[in-house]
Amino acid sequence: MAFSIRKAGPGDLDALVALFEAFAREESGRDTRHVFSDDALLRYRNDLQAWLRSDAQALFVAETGQQVVGYQAASRHFEPPLYRGGVEVYLSEVYVQPEARRQGVATALVMAARAWAEAQGATRLRLTLLDANTESQVLWKKLGATPLARIYTVELAAPLTEAAPAKSPLGFSF
Repeated sequence: MAFSIRKAGPGDLDALVALFEAFAREESGRDTRHVFSDDALLRYRNDLQAWLRSDAQALFVAETGQQVVGYQAASRHFEPPLYRGGVEVYLSEVYVQPEARRQGVATALVMAARAWAEAQGATRLRLTLLDANTESQVLWKKLGATPLARIYTVELAAPLTEAAPAKSPLGFSF
């Protein structure tokens, strides 16, 4: 399958939201503790518009012909001054439609994000994966990723007794 990688633009908004929806469905299916909110797509669409204008974030898409079949989201971060290192780029999502997998698309998306990170002066790429996402773990190990930390959760049986704070309509950003 022939494909190309390019930076996403405003015309990709609908395709990116559709791919995020598929990503969210797959991730939620891997672990019942990782379920997206009912308004996640609206929030994601709102955030995408800001991300596409931001110099601190980059979205790359893979396309075959006129169809977008995958995407990679990357954000520039500065490590706290407690640590040596400086700039790193966080890769928040890599998603490729199932029919386009195992053809080098995810690797090409990551390489595009890596080139962008290097141009930003980053010294490291950082990402998190669900423990149940063994397919992605294989890809990241192949790309040279090594574990840095593990996140553990403790599920609390008691419901919240105080009202949860209202959500911002803007999206995931705080």
